Amino acid sequence: MKILITGATGVLGKRITKHLAKIHDVAGLTRTKSGADMLHTLNARAYIGDIRDKAFVFDMVNSFKPTIIIHQVTDLKHLSSQDNATIRKIGTQHIVAASLAYHVEKLISQSISWAYEAGKETATEDTPLDLAADFPRKTTIDGILALEKATQQLAQHVILRYGTLYGEDTWYQKMGISISNF
Repeated sequence: MKILITGATGVLGKRITKHLAKIHDVAGLTRTKSGADMLHTLNARAYIGDIRDKAFVFDMVNSFKPTIIIHQVTDLKHLSSQDNATIRKIGTQHIVAASLAYHVEKLISQSISWAYEAGKETATEDTPLDLAADFPRKTTIDGILALEKATQQLAQHVILRYGTLYGEDTWYQKMGISISNF
């Protein structure tokens, strides 16, 4: 199976890449030469570029011809919900358009679980997103909504709503919040 991982050098992306590259033909998207070097050590091909560049995304998908894309891109290094929402909107639009154009079979996209509207019961898959949120939360909700709607354009898709990550390489480490790894 050919699997393309966007955000392949991120907290989850590098772990997913490491495991899948042992048994599949894997390529990863990264923005840097050092990220490409890391992907090569994980036995994955590397594409250096920006997911916000539509032509680059189309070229990458056409070149690698993945069966599945695992979409893990975030933009959290400057602690900006606007940057992260923008990459979710634009990057996902490009990935979906390229997936449809080049017949990618399945798209698995990263979303977040803490975006549901408030309620008295535990949230479930049927709980709506908090579409009436005030700013700045609305920025995040709008990014998630755009990502999920775009992902649903592929007949075979999965949307994974993650919770807050903690531990090595995340913001939440033993010494507190850290963005030095991003």
